[in-house]
Amino acid sequence: MKTLDDNSPFEHTRPVTPPIFAGRSKELKIINNALYENKDSLILFGNDAIGKSSIIKTIYENLNLTKQRQILPVWFSAFDFIKAVECDFLGLTIRQICGTIWTECIKKSYSILLENDLAGSKTELFQSPEENALVRIFRLVSNEKFTGSGKSSKEIGGKIGLEGKISRENEIGKERKSFATFEFLYLVDELNGIINSFGFQSIIVFCDELNHLPEIINTEILRNYFSIFSSKKIQFVIVAVNPEMSRKEDARQLIESFNYQLEIGPFKKIEDVKELVKNSSSLLKHKIEFEDECIDFLFKNTEGHPWWIQKICDSTYAIALIKKFDKIDISLIEKCYLDYQDEILIYKNRIAAGLPFRKRNLNQ
Repeated sequence: MKTLDDNSPFEHTRPVTPPIFAGRSKELKIINNALYENKDSLILFGNDAIGKSSIIKTIYENLNLTKQRQILPVWFSAFDFIKAVECDFLGLTIRQICGTIWTECIKKSYSILLENDLAGSKTELFQSPEENALVRIFRLVSNEKFTGSGKSSKEIGGKIGLEGKISRENEIGKERKSFATFEFLYLVDELNGIINSFGFQSIIVFCDELNHLPEIINTEILRNYFSIFSSKKIQFVIVAVNPEMSRKEDARQLIESFNYQLEIGPFKKIEDVKELVKNSSSLLKHKIEFEDECIDFLFKNTEGHPWWIQKICDSTYAIALIKKFDKIDISLIEKCYLDYQDEILIYKNRIAAGLPFRKRNLNQ
């Protein structure tokens, strides 16, 4: 197991995954039932820094490591979503799947796939039919747009179509159009056929941080592609919909249209807090023990919010390291809590008022 020395394991700047990940047994049971038993897509929502990304990242990493369920996991980051908004969501999803199959199943460098895309039809055929099929599909969603005047622009996603323009240059060129739902699903059928030859039975696309995009984009993606999200040919796990948006009738209906929707909240049991602190502390080279009274205090005063727990423990650990403590008592926890008391009050007030909490709210 990886150990940390002077670096704090009390992570609060990025998603928490095993071996630090703790609690969430109820949430994981619902997710496992949706994904593995019923083969459905799933939407997660909740306040900022509550642990949504930690949950989705943990599920993704477990699937990626074990491969026991014969499921190919595909990761779709926030940056990829921005590109999807600018281009075509379905086309970019196909591109992400192709890249994952190429690297995880065919076991070749992604740069080879990109190089072949740039070279176009001049490239020699690959050895296996799976490689040739994958390259063909990849080209459908990632070629450049060329016009008769010699201009070119990079376009990702969608299908190629001819477009003629009456102008001084009399341009006739290729331009991408958005995929129709049935076209996307036909391509998914082909991709499922490819992964079957490598021992995989299905694909799950993990879409993190869609909730960080503007509200209108949240609703547009959920509404426009709902027939895709409800298809049994491919599954999605989506972290979507800002909390304030989910209180609007239109967005609430979109959430409830999913067979499985899950709101992520703070820890409900003190045992989850104890597990989180224990898992984080286990990565320390020089062990530091937290007294039980400290765990009780953290659970009560943060209302089980994992982000605040980790921030307070991080500050506590920094002091303990300097003073060479081997045990953290309640007085030190209380002292560090006071440093965050005003910020936690902002959080509590916003939640009580039915308002979303964002980390940026602390600077307002």
